Amino acid sequence: MFNLYDNIKSLCARHGTTPSRLCEEAGVSKSALSNLKNGRAATLSVSTCEKIADHLGEPLDRVMHGDTADDSERRLLEQLRSSGATRALLHSLRDMSEEEIRAYADFVRSLRNAN
Repeated sequence: MFNLYDNIKSLCARHGTTPSRLCEEAGVSKSALSNLKNGRAATLSVSTCEKIADHLGEPLDRVMHGDTADDSERRLLEQLRSSGATRALLHSLRDMSEEEIRAYADFVRSLRNAN
């Protein structure tokens, strides 16, 4: 089941920030995200999601509905994010376009399949 707070938290991590810092920098109420986190709210207003999307440079749809990646890709991304050894690699990917990242991922898969 999709969880808006977890999605925002994941997007923050992807951009090297925290939900708390996001609120301060994007002008979003900390209580709004706190209510999401604690289950007192299930959603945010579109205008709040727009502030988050604009600040993170993400499409509004990605903020409101998450990535379209399948579960195996999500698990892999979470494993990569939690590994200290891959943080530098992920940081270098931040400025790449989605197309460049997909091409890089295909290249890495081909290397893994060759071994």
